[in-house]
Amino acid sequence: MTGQEQIISSPSHILGLLRRLQATHALVSIQYGKDTHFYTTVILAIQPDENCFLIDAPDIAAWHTQLQAGANLQLLGRLAGVRIQCQVALLESLAAEDKAVYRVMLPRQLLYKQRRRHFRAQINDDKSLAIHLPLSIKQNIQGYVVDISASGVCTRIDFSDASSLAMEQAIRHARIALPDKQMLTCDLMLRSVRHYPEKGFSLIGGEFQHIPPHQQHHIERLVAALDRDQRRRNDIAN
Repeated sequence: MTGQEQIISSPSHILGLLRRLQATHALVSIQYGKDTHFYTTVILAIQPDENCFLIDAPDIAAWHTQLQAGANLQLLGRLAGVRIQCQVALLESLAAEDKAVYRVMLPRQLLYKQRRRHFRAQINDDKSLAIHLPLSIKQNIQGYVVDISASGVCTRIDFSDASSLAMEQAIRHARIALPDKQMLTCDLMLRSVRHYPEKGFSLIGGEFQHIPPHQQHHIERLVAALDRDQRRRNDIAN
């Protein structure tokens, strides 16, 4: 598999990745200022209502005397070998059981080094794409595309609709409403079914099956356009 760099700016997507780092107790590294060394730490807690999270501060006296509110820290982490990188701003240093804890802002964007055959383009909220999953003549589930690549799609649907879906289930004639008002019709093989009952939705990952060349071309053009738009947004933000 070839690696692809994806700039993630969706707050919910960023929050999800940080929560996975915390839940798996993954080691992360931070760097400050001209210090070229990265120091190992962990994410202690995430406070989305306050737009921040807590990390264990490394035992470096020089940092504690130099760091002030607003200082930028570089943060590196890995999820299943996939590299995650972002810059976070320090809000304050806290004392907790004789150790220092850094309270930092949630990043506005995050670099995610993917390890997939095809780049996955994230769908921004202002360009939501509806998807229809016909399970039978009487049952048609509607959701929204979270990300899309040349080989597959991740869809968000209501949790109440997801009970009838399972891994390796084939869905015939799924339809995706493209931005140019065209309707893409394709077959999907479900490769991932993740439920979030506390949030009321499920994420369904599907692999495209037997797509005609002209529809494959539409998907590749859409992914390329979304990638350009995402990078343009990033340039403007910087």
